[in-house]
Amino acid sequence: MNTFKIEIKETLSTRIKVEAENQSDAILKTKEMYRNQEIILDAEDYKETDIRPFHYDSYIQEIMENYFDDDRVILKKILCYIGISEKKSGIIAVEAGSSQCVVNEDYLLEIGIPDYLINKAMNFINMFYRGELNSI
Repeated sequence: MNTFKIEIKETLSTRIKVEAENQSDAILKTKEMYRNQEIILDAEDYKETDIRPFHYDSYIQEIMENYFDDDRVILKKILCYIGISEKKSGIIAVEAGSSQCVVNEDYLLEIGIPDYLINKAMNFINMFYRGELNSI
């Protein structure tokens, strides 16, 4: 049995009307009202819950610092860490390194990567394309 860290994030949201000279002043006034607890959000302001794997950015940084031999190895290890299977991470890394394929959101969907991982994966794939995975 494995142990996983999962993040649960709830969003509360409300809209208020604020009289002010301009929008910047309205934002400053609203922040002050919130700080002074004149505005308090509660369960009635609930909008959504997001449940996804939790990732330590420091561990990703460690991967980038310790596997400097090949950007594809770094990409594969990061993709595995964020929750993509080792097999699919390997395929993505090979395809990203190939001049025959462009790895994008559509490609990730096509090979069965879950929606909630696509944005995170694309951040690192784009870093790979820009040569930033091995630039520490």
